[in-house]
Amino acid sequence: MSQIALESFGAYQKARQLFDWVVTDMETLKTNPLCYRLVSQQIGSADSICANIEEGYGRLCRVEYVRFLRLRTRFRS
Repeated sequence: MSQIALESFGAYQKARQLFDWVVTDMETLKTNPLCYRLVSQQIGSADSICANIEEGYGRLCRVEYVRFLRLRTRFRS
């Protein structure tokens, strides 16, 4: 699939928006040394959502993509 198609995919758009919100929310905490790990984990988790969608979006067919998402959900639980 093309990069343009990925950019117009609704779930990917929402994941990127979530990432932006998390980064914005973490701005106030990132200066506190006690929160470095929390900030890192939150940003990493939000980034992981985008990365998983990017990885799975290139799957050959819808059935394969749905299977990929189900496996990802199962391993995340």
